[in-house]
Amino acid sequence: MSCQTDVRVYLGRHKKLFENRLRYLKELAETETHCRRKGTGSGIANCFMDYKEDCDEYPIFGCEFINGSESSKKTCTNQVGSCGCIHAEFKTIHAFIIQNAECIINLDNVLYSVYSPCTSCANLISLCRIQDGSIDAVVHLIDTEHDMRGIDILRANGLLVMKVSDIQLDS
Repeated sequence: MSCQTDVRVYLGRHKKLFENRLRYLKELAETETHCRRKGTGSGIANCFMDYKEDCDEYPIFGCEFINGSESSKKTCTNQVGSCGCIHAEFKTIHAFIIQNAECIINLDNVLYSVYSPCTSCANLISLCRIQDGSIDAVVHLIDTEHDMRGIDILRANGLLVMKVSDIQLDS
């Protein structure tokens, strides 16, 4: 079985958990973000993908952040693709790297995001994949319809990318 097949099986087992977590982040981001354009959030789940048939390990969700910062209240331009706010994926990856700086970075991590990543975030996620293999897959709730190039970048760099609604339940 390939690594991506294993990730698909794992996500199929825990689809509802990812879907619920993403819906929670979407709701949180829409009410708490300082970005005037749109609220989004992301996080990293450690998935313990040991690929055993009887594995009941649940993902541990963590490093969750929403986009924007306190200064975004004054600096957000509200323009699609260039509002100037810090992206949730960047904040998530930054915290993940700091938390894991002194230990071996655990493999089998899934980055989950309310929206599919933009090109800048996709390049950053891909860099994590290339440098240390710490992110295996990206799961998102909503397609960023104005620019889908981020998904192409992630796939070109060997990451599994799935919209949560497209995850097949493991039977």
